[in-house]
Amino acid sequence: MRITVITVIAALVGLTACGGDGGSDLGQYRDAIAAGVQADEGDDSLQTTDDEAQCIGDGTADVIGVDALEEAGTPEEVTELTQDDLAAFDLDDEQATEVAQITFDCVDDIVDQFIASFASGSEETDTCLAEELGEDDLVPLLAKSLQGAEADDPESVALVQDLEAVFQTCA
Repeated sequence: MRITVITVIAALVGLTACGGDGGSDLGQYRDAIAAGVQADEGDDSLQTTDDEAQCIGDGTADVIGVDALEEAGTPEEVTELTQDDLAAFDLDDEQATEVAQITFDCVDDIVDQFIASFASGSEETDTCLAEELGEDDLVPLLAKSLQGAEADDPESVALVQDLEAVFQTCA
Protein backbone atom coordinates (compact mmCIF):
# COMPACT_ATOMS: atom_id res chain seq x y z
CA MET A 1 0.00 0.00 0.00
CA ARG A 2 2.77 2.48 0.88
CA ILE A 3 4.59 2.12 -2.40
CA THR A 4 1.30 2.25 -4.31
CA VAL A 5 0.27 5.54 -2.69
CA ILE A 6 3.62 7.21 -3.41
CA THR A 7 3.61 5.83 -6.96
CA VAL A 8 0.07 7.01 -7.64
CA ILE A 9 0.83 10.49 -6.36
CA ALA A 10 4.06 10.65 -8.33
CA ALA A 11 2.26 9.54 -11.48
CA LEU A 12 -0.68 11.84 -10.88
CA VAL A 13 1.37 15.00 -10.76
CA GLY A 14 4.39 15.26 -13.07
CA LEU A 15 5.29 18.89 -12.80
CA THR A 16 8.76 19.45 -11.44
CA ALA A 17 10.84 21.21 -14.06
CA CYS A 18 14.30 22.19 -15.19
CA GLY A 19 15.42 24.75 -17.78
CA GLY A 20 18.60 26.89 -19.34
CA ASP A 21 18.85 29.45 -22.14
CA GLY A 22 20.46 32.75 -21.21
CA GLY A 23 17.98 34.58 -23.46
CA SER A 24 14.84 33.09 -21.95
CA ASP A 25 12.54 34.87 -19.56
CA LEU A 26 10.37 33.57 -16.78
CA GLY A 27 7.26 33.77 -18.97
CA GLN A 28 8.69 31.20 -21.36
CA TYR A 29 9.33 28.82 -18.48
CA ARG A 30 5.84 29.39 -17.08
CA ASP A 31 4.40 28.42 -20.46
CA ALA A 32 6.80 25.48 -20.79
CA ILE A 33 5.76 24.04 -17.43
CA ALA A 34 2.10 24.55 -18.30
CA ALA A 35 2.61 22.78 -21.64
CA GLY A 36 4.32 19.87 -19.88
CA VAL A 37 1.49 19.53 -17.38
CA GLN A 38 -1.03 19.47 -20.25
CA ALA A 39 1.04 17.05 -22.34
CA ASP A 40 1.12 14.37 -19.63
CA GLU A 41 -2.10 12.59 -20.52
CA GLY A 42 -1.56 9.16 -18.97
CA ASP A 43 -4.38 7.44 -17.12
CA ASP A 44 -2.80 8.24 -13.75
CA SER A 45 -1.75 11.78 -14.59
CA LEU A 46 -3.31 14.93 -13.26
CA GLN A 47 -6.10 16.09 -15.53
CA THR A 48 -6.17 19.87 -15.92
CA THR A 49 -7.83 22.50 -18.02
CA ASP A 50 -5.61 24.89 -19.95
CA ASP A 51 -6.17 27.54 -17.28
CA GLU A 52 -5.33 25.14 -14.45
CA ALA A 53 -2.13 24.02 -16.21
CA GLN A 54 -1.13 27.64 -16.79
CA CYS A 55 -1.80 28.41 -13.13
CA ILE A 56 0.52 25.54 -12.14
CA GLY A 57 3.13 26.68 -14.67
CA ASP A 58 3.02 30.27 -13.45
CA GLY A 59 3.33 29.36 -9.79
CA THR A 60 5.92 26.63 -10.22
CA ALA A 61 8.21 28.78 -12.37
CA ASP A 62 7.98 31.56 -9.80
CA VAL A 63 8.96 29.17 -6.99
CA ILE A 64 11.91 27.74 -8.90
CA GLY A 65 13.04 31.09 -10.34
CA VAL A 66 14.37 32.03 -13.74
CA ASP A 67 18.06 31.69 -12.81
CA ALA A 68 17.67 28.08 -11.68
CA LEU A 69 15.49 27.26 -14.67
CA GLU A 70 17.94 28.79 -17.15
CA GLU A 71 20.85 27.01 -15.51
CA ALA A 72 19.18 23.64 -16.03
CA GLY A 73 18.01 23.88 -19.67
CA THR A 74 15.82 25.49 -22.32
CA PRO A 75 12.06 26.04 -22.11
CA GLU A 76 11.61 23.19 -24.61
CA GLU A 77 13.54 20.85 -22.31
CA VAL A 78 11.38 22.00 -19.40
CA THR A 79 8.25 20.96 -21.29
CA GLU A 80 9.68 17.47 -21.86
CA LEU A 81 10.88 17.08 -18.26
CA THR A 82 7.62 18.34 -16.82
CA GLN A 83 5.75 15.55 -18.58
CA ASP A 84 7.40 12.71 -16.70
CA ASP A 85 10.17 13.65 -14.30
CA LEU A 86 9.10 14.70 -10.82
CA ALA A 87 12.60 14.74 -9.35
CA ALA A 88 14.46 16.40 -12.22
CA PHE A 89 14.72 19.63 -10.26
CA ASP A 90 16.14 19.48 -6.74
CA LEU A 91 13.35 21.16 -4.76
CA ASP A 92 14.01 21.83 -1.10
CA ASP A 93 11.25 21.18 1.45
CA GLU A 94 9.86 24.71 1.26
CA GLN A 95 9.80 24.78 -2.54
CA ALA A 96 8.20 21.34 -2.77
CA THR A 97 5.49 22.36 -0.32
CA GLU A 98 4.88 25.59 -2.24
CA VAL A 99 4.58 23.74 -5.56
CA ALA A 100 2.26 21.14 -4.01
CA GLN A 101 0.07 23.89 -2.54
CA ILE A 102 0.05 25.74 -5.87
CA THR A 103 -1.13 22.55 -7.55
CA PHE A 104 -3.97 22.16 -5.05
CA ASP A 105 -4.89 25.84 -5.40
CA CYS A 106 -4.93 25.67 -9.20
CA VAL A 107 -6.82 22.43 -9.83
CA ASP A 108 -10.45 22.54 -8.73
CA ASP A 109 -11.05 18.80 -8.45
CA ILE A 110 -7.61 17.59 -7.39
CA VAL A 111 -8.80 15.86 -4.22
CA ASP A 112 -11.43 14.02 -6.27
CA GLN A 113 -8.72 12.99 -8.75
CA PHE A 114 -6.58 11.61 -5.93
CA ILE A 115 -9.53 9.69 -4.54
CA ALA A 116 -10.34 8.32 -8.00
CA SER A 117 -6.74 7.12 -8.28
CA PHE A 118 -7.19 5.23 -5.00
CA ALA A 119 -10.69 4.06 -5.95
CA SER A 120 -11.74 1.09 -3.91
CA GLY A 121 -14.63 0.04 -6.12
CA SER A 122 -17.04 0.83 -3.32
CA GLU A 123 -19.04 4.03 -3.67
CA GLU A 124 -19.47 4.14 0.11
CA THR A 125 -15.71 3.90 0.73
CA ASP A 126 -14.91 6.46 -1.94
CA THR A 127 -17.50 8.86 -0.47
CA CYS A 128 -15.95 8.41 2.95
CA LEU A 129 -12.48 9.11 1.53
CA ALA A 130 -13.82 12.27 -0.12
CA GLU A 131 -15.16 13.41 3.23
CA GLU A 132 -12.05 12.50 5.22
CA LEU A 133 -9.19 13.47 2.90
CA GLY A 134 -8.23 16.99 2.02
CA GLU A 135 -5.34 19.29 1.29
CA ASP A 136 -3.92 18.95 4.80
CA ASP A 137 -3.51 15.22 4.19
CA LEU A 138 -2.37 15.29 0.59
CA VAL A 139 -0.17 18.40 0.18
CA PRO A 140 2.66 17.02 2.38
CA LEU A 141 2.58 13.69 0.55
CA LEU A 142 2.60 15.41 -2.82
CA ALA A 143 5.49 17.62 -1.70
CA LYS A 144 7.54 14.55 -0.77
CA SER A 145 6.78 12.93 -4.12
CA LEU A 146 7.85 16.11 -5.93
CA GLN A 147 11.21 15.74 -4.26
CA GLY A 148 11.51 12.17 -5.49
CA ALA A 149 11.26 10.77 -1.97
CA GLU A 150 11.57 7.02 -1.78
CA ALA A 151 8.70 5.01 -0.36
CA ASP A 152 10.90 4.00 2.59
CA ASP A 153 11.87 7.59 3.45
CA PRO A 154 10.85 8.02 7.13
CA GLU A 155 8.76 11.14 6.46
CA SER A 156 7.03 9.48 3.50
CA VAL A 157 6.33 6.38 5.59
CA ALA A 158 4.74 8.50 8.33
CA LEU A 159 2.59 10.38 5.80
CA VAL A 160 1.48 7.14 4.16
CA GLN A 161 0.66 5.61 7.54
CA ASP A 162 -1.60 8.58 8.26
CA LEU A 163 -3.27 8.08 4.89
CA GLU A 164 -3.64 4.35 5.50
CA ALA A 165 -5.41 5.11 8.78
CA VAL A 166 -7.99 7.13 6.84
CA PHE A 167 -8.41 4.25 4.38
CA GLN A 168 -8.93 1.80 7.26
CA THR A 169 -11.53 4.10 8.80
CA CYS A 170 -13.43 4.24 5.52
CA ALA A 171 -13.16 0.56 4.60
